[in-house]
Amino acid sequence: MNAKEAKKNLKLSSSWEEFCDALKEAGPLIENKKSEESSLDTSEGYRYLTRLLRVGLEMSIERNDPSFPELYALCHETSKFGGDNPDNLYQNATLDGSLSYKVWGNKGTVHYLSFITNANRFAEDGTMTKTGELETDDMIFDEDGNFEIQLNLSSTEKNWLPMESSTNLLVVRQTFLDKEKEVPAIINIKCLDGKEKPSKLSSQEIDIGLKKAVNFVKGTAGIFKNWTELYNKKPNQFSSTEQEMYLKAGGDPSIHYLYGHWKLNEGQGLVIKTEIPKCQYWNFHLNNHWLESLDYRYFDICINNASANLESDGSLIVLVSAKNPGASNWLDVAHHESGTMTLRWVNSNTFPLPETEVINLKDF
Repeated sequence: MNAKEAKKNLKLSSSWEEFCDALKEAGPLIENKKSEESSLDTSEGYRYLTRLLRVGLEMSIERNDPSFPELYALCHETSKFGGDNPDNLYQNATLDGSLSYKVWGNKGTVHYLSFITNANRFAEDGTMTKTGELETDDMIFDEDGNFEIQLNLSSTEKNWLPMESSTNLLVVRQTFLDKEKEVPAIINIKCLDGKEKPSKLSSQEIDIGLKKAVNFVKGTAGIFKNWTELYNKKPNQFSSTEQEMYLKAGGDPSIHYLYGHWKLNEGQGLVIKTEIPKCQYWNFHLNNHWLESLDYRYFDICINNASANLESDGSLIVLVSAKNPGASNWLDVAHHESGTMTLRWVNSNTFPLPETEVINLKDF
């Protein structure tokens, strides 16, 4: 090993030590003596940090080359944050606003499909600013559902997804009414004017990637912990928080978000009543303390406009509880005594705020 190589290795050994030390700083976000978190919340909290670290490394090191973008998922069954939608298939790709891209594929039978370019600064200041948007109703498909989208700073193409010089991330949302029956969209992406071959891996790239990954963990956990603390102030009801907070964290501008906190004692249930506006799609689901959707693989924790049984006047009544005493729309708390909840209205002109009531299940 020559002196130059030894210097590089020394630098990366320091980078690794800094990474490990910085990661320790995420622990206090989970262990908070002022909170009323249960042992389940704490266990899920540490698991949450491991999940954030996993996807943070994926984003900042494994799939960080904008000349060779790949679609991957930051949110999925075992990686969740921000009140992720169980009806969604999320996909992401690293971009560079100075380059041009082509996205192409087939729509399948997915109910709602959106593409959003972002200036992702989650690892710096916890924000994600939209730089361009294209969704199903604005796109042109051929008779077989095939499509092609151009991503660049300017274009005359009808299927054009704008970018800005600060753009560095593509977020795709495939939203299903029934994931088990619908056919997902097939989506491909290619950089049109990037490098011909990937560059040699450098120590600087690893150093930067490690810093971004740990900042993503701390920043993401911190932001959504603040959200939960906000909702905790008014338990068992929905917050009328301005949408700007959600958009800054990467929310879809076509979606109106409603969040809240729920807390139930043994034998209690939370009844939620709301009008259903005329909209393209809506759903309601339960999350844990950390704003991770509950495990929808094994528990009924989500309801939408295809699965709900509505009242004769078109309104919705949902019961949230540990056991179902006979409700037509019941969501399972999946071993939790408390958590958060999310409701979405997609492409709606009105945004009803649901009424809530805690009841004794024996009186249901």
